[in-house]
Amino acid sequence: MALYEQEVENEICWPAPLEGMYQLLGGGAASGVAPKLPHLGLADVLFMTLVMSLPKSRRPWGIVTWMAWTFRLSRPSVYALAQRVQERLSSPEVREIRYLPGSKPGLEVTPERVMRTALTAAFSGKMSLRNTQELLAEAFDESRSIGRLSELLGEAGQQAGEVLNKIDTSPLGRARCVRDETFFQGMPVLHTIDPLSMTLLCSVVTPDRQADTWAITLLDVESRGVKIVGLVEDMARMYPASLEAAESEAEVQKDVWHLESDGAQLQRDLERAALRSTQQVIELEKKLLRTWDNDLFEQKYIPALEKETQLYDQHAAFSEWLGHLCDALEVVDWRNGEIRDCAINGWLLEETLCGLEAIDHKRVQTWVRSLRRHQHQLLTFLDWLAPALAAYAEELAQTLTTPHARTDFMRLVTRHWRLG
Repeated sequence: MALYEQEVENEICWPAPLEGMYQLLGGGAASGVAPKLPHLGLADVLFMTLVMSLPKSRRPWGIVTWMAWTFRLSRPSVYALAQRVQERLSSPEVREIRYLPGSKPGLEVTPERVMRTALTAAFSGKMSLRNTQELLAEAFDESRSIGRLSELLGEAGQQAGEVLNKIDTSPLGRARCVRDETFFQGMPVLHTIDPLSMTLLCSVVTPDRQADTWAITLLDVESRGVKIVGLVEDMARMYPASLEAAESEAEVQKDVWHLESDGAQLQRDLERAALRSTQQVIELEKKLLRTWDNDLFEQKYIPALEKETQLYDQHAAFSEWLGHLCDALEVVDWRNGEIRDCAINGWLLEETLCGLEAIDHKRVQTWVRSLRRHQHQLLTFLDWLAPALAAYAEELAQTLTTPHARTDFMRLVTRHWRLG
């Protein structure tokens, strides 16, 4: 006699964000959408409708069966429920946009709304002109020609430039700025920003992004009252030349995010190369097991085995030194919250680069040469941080009188900042 009922467990986990959405449903009381299914909450019903609204080609294979088992429905019930919800959502009562009391119902499509939407899609959304046309047609049942949209973007850019030129940036005084370029419609857009006040000092479309163009941009920013004493930038080759052309003495901090990202990509590539070499060794071993061949063993198998060992050793060495490199570029020691010392980080960076140079791999050597060129500009942020910390310590001493309390408080704050 059976003592309990055993159910077949379905352990399928769908990739994010589908699985994450399902985990957040939380059930709930019966809804008016499905009154005869009291075990389904509104979130459950909408979740199934969302999945069933996906095009069949993009819907995960087996998802209908999984939903039927999970929500204790039949497959036809899943289809019928989703269809019923879609019909209710597409009814005129639901499509009507509701406003606060006293406002008019419905969405009024004005030329200003269309222009704002097009500008938002073009700049914030980085959409092309043809995609913007499709967006306007879907959202407002309105169409604009490519020429009109292009003219709109040109007029908006001109107005933005006039506004930027009228801004008085002299109160910023000495500033450390961030500069970078993006691309719009194939044209480079040069940006210079004060990260503390989030002031857009420059945003200009130029025919190129060469050193002399950047130099003119920096001089134009300083002509409006800002003194650029520091720049945060990536490792593009035109940046140092632009500082020379502008005769600027600004200190430079190179962007370490791209550096660490490139290092992580190189690490993955080394791992893939090692795994491919293992596959080659396995294939050769299969051939030797079928028919022994001394020439194959000596001329191909032994070199392939040596290459496999070499690639794994290179990957292991690079992985270890990459961890030390990331550690040398930290502002805060996440283990105890202590702010890094420039001398210690400089020593660790030098030792790390020496260790990476010892790895006999062409791509690693090329990457390390790039690091060597910018080594003196990788830890500038610690020099900038020292005077700011001194002023902060004096202000903190007015509240916390003992040195031990101040040290513990600063470590607590910096550790939370690092882990946040």
